[in-house]
Amino acid sequence: MKIIIGILIILVAVVGIGTYIGLNIYYGYQYDNTIGSYWNLSVKASDLDVKSQYLDQFIGAIEAANLSGNDALIFKTPDNSYTQNFNALLSLQTRMHAFVGQDPTTMAYQQAISQITAQEEDDNSSTINVINDLWWKSNHYFFWNPFYVLGIWIGLLLLGGIGGFVIAD
Repeated sequence: MKIIIGILIILVAVVGIGTYIGLNIYYGYQYDNTIGSYWNLSVKASDLDVKSQYLDQFIGAIEAANLSGNDALIFKTPDNSYTQNFNALLSLQTRMHAFVGQDPTTMAYQQAISQITAQEEDDNSSTINVINDLWWKSNHYFFWNPFYVLGIWIGLLLLGGIGGFVIAD
């Protein structure tokens, strides 16, 4: 009888771990599907008109998500503030809109797309991480807060260990 109980306890732990991993993957997909993909497409586009359209969709999706606050539990700074990072994205949007519709063969357009692409790829990675973290914090707090994540994993691993001890006893 102990073996059956031990196996059931281990099975519950394995199902819990599988569920946690599956939900984490699904929620990541949910973020990509509603917000993240628009940023990725903006970065990939090689035309300012197309970049601008995707950036507009990205900003609209962020606004629709009603994010706020900081993506830090402690040590909150302007760099991890939603407002500051969103304002940085709006400044990128304004710069893009200034060049939309211009002739791609001009030197000004070429310089603008070069600078904007560099800014998207290099400077905004931390901005995108803040937006991503805030989305997780707002929508799936138990998957964002490191104390909860650690607690869940420790609990599930202990549960599996208890099942192993019950079987071994």
